[in-house]
Amino acid sequence: MPLWNRNKGNVETAEARQAQGETVLYVARRDLERRIVQTAMAYQTKLAEMEKWRPESVDEFRKAAELADRHYRLGAVPIATYVELQKQYLEAACHWPRPAACSRYGCAGCRSASRQPWASSR
Repeated sequence: MPLWNRNKGNVETAEARQAQGETVLYVARRDLERRIVQTAMAYQTKLAEMEKWRPESVDEFRKAAELADRHYRLGAVPIATYVELQKQYLEAACHWPRPAACSRYGCAGCRSASRQPWASSR
């Protein structure tokens, strides 16, 4: 029977690595939770903002996007303006918080992808 433990250093190293791993996992979880909360808050803010829109806003965005598309193809609108108008239209059409607008613009997939019970909550 040995009088001293020759493996003590390896055990302490392994325990230190385990503690370090647990700390890294804890930090990663906190970071993930923070990002989820930030994203959810941004999403809720956007929904609250869109609730204030007039019902015809989506149609106006669609018309602006079509006009930008025509002018872009003619070379009169720069790509940055064209992309921004298309992005705004898609945001408005796909995240419009009213079931009739969602079904009208065919974005029922957006509701199921976001797991938001639009029809039951509004």
